[in-house]
Amino acid sequence: MEDQDEQQRQQGPSSRDDLQDLFNVMMMGFLEKSTAAFAAQQQQQQPFFTPTNNNNLIGNDIKLKLPDKYDGTRDVTTIENFFCAVDKLQYIKGWDERKTFLIASPLLSGRAETWLNHLEKLNDGG
Repeated sequence: MEDQDEQQRQQGPSSRDDLQDLFNVMMMGFLEKSTAAFAAQQQQQQPFFTPTNNNNLIGNDIKLKLPDKYDGTRDVTTIENFFCAVDKLQYIKGWDERKTFLIASPLLSGRAETWLNHLEKLNDGG
């Protein structure tokens, strides 16, 4: 039974519900980290963005292409590619979680944008 579970994990989600669950978990983690970073920044009255030393890896003057918009397509590869591209930009540019959220959230469209808007309303108590 354990071998079967391990094989299923390696193959990825097997149904639309599994894929939706994966997407929800990834997006909730992204939203939670961004919300926590923003709340901490608000409490400490710190500047919105403080560059880290990561900017010195390749220089601040290098322009990087933003990832393509993610429309909520239920495809593991598409979802992982979107998040990996955002993570790489965050690392290279030295963005904090709040800046990353502000840059990446407009890259959501279609069902993904609708989902995020719904979560933001819930988070605001609306």
